[in-house]
Amino acid sequence: MKDSKTSATKSCTTIFTHISISHINPSPFSYHKHITSKYLAFCGTSSSSDQLESEFAELAITPLNNPRSTAVPSKNTVYNDARNAELSSILLCMRKLREGITAARRIDKFAVEVFKQHIRAAILVQQIDNYHSALMYLLYELHVFLPLSNLDIQEFASYHMLHLAACLEEYGAALAVKNEFQIVDRRAFQAVDAIIHGNYWSYRAARNRVDQYMGRLMDYAEDRMKKHMLKCVGAAYFTVDLPYLEVVSGVSWKKLQEEYSVGWELDGATRTVTVKRPKMKAKPSPAITTLSDKNFEAAGGDGK
Repeated sequence: MKDSKTSATKSCTTIFTHISISHINPSPFSYHKHITSKYLAFCGTSSSSDQLESEFAELAITPLNNPRSTAVPSKNTVYNDARNAELSSILLCMRKLREGITAARRIDKFAVEVFKQHIRAAILVQQIDNYHSALMYLLYELHVFLPLSNLDIQEFASYHMLHLAACLEEYGAALAVKNEFQIVDRRAFQAVDAIIHGNYWSYRAARNRVDQYMGRLMDYAEDRMKKHMLKCVGAAYFTVDLPYLEVVSGVSWKKLQEEYSVGWELDGATRTVTVKRPKMKAKPSPAITTLSDKNFEAAGGDGK
């Protein structure tokens, strides 16, 4: 349990990294330090990193689709739960600080750090209006005057590319971002390539490889990728083994019936799913027998 809490705290530390800049205005720095301490305290009380990820997912617009996570999401109503209310308050404070920096046109390392931290946190709860505008400002405003490190460019440009492909389905724009910022992260490009080509197997492989931030961006495309996969299975198979179907789809048979309304039939004895039945050719109707010319002549029908 102690190791799980340590893992959860480290995960949060990547979002809110403490920075020491002596020459900045103490007021926003103190506010940022206060938010950071509250956030780390929130993360430290989670039982594990999986539970922490599930708590973030409670505020998101799509379910958590992390195949590595074993945590069971809470059934609490989002804003009636004290934990969710606390997290919402922290995110709101981060947004206020970011908007204050934007209004003041502040361009320094502190501004960059605040934007990076808020983008990561907002991605985990899928607050599009927060992280997308912050991404655009970081990449196309702050980066122009205060160039980001190559590591930061790769990270946040990959988020921008994934958002365009998974959430907005703007594939041309996503590839344009890849070329513009020279993204070399193979995990991110595998995810985008799988989404563009409808390759669900490659999509799930990429989902297993990416970090939690890219994973939450990929979750926007999860539902339509599964529906496309089910259409492919329906077009390619007459029957399929149930274990194989569940492994390929990553979804249990019960969930396939409840959430995707598949009309396939399961044979409980053989654990075989009948996807569709072959269409039997209709038997040709018996030909109408008529007298041939010879028979007609033999019968004296020639009139002679």
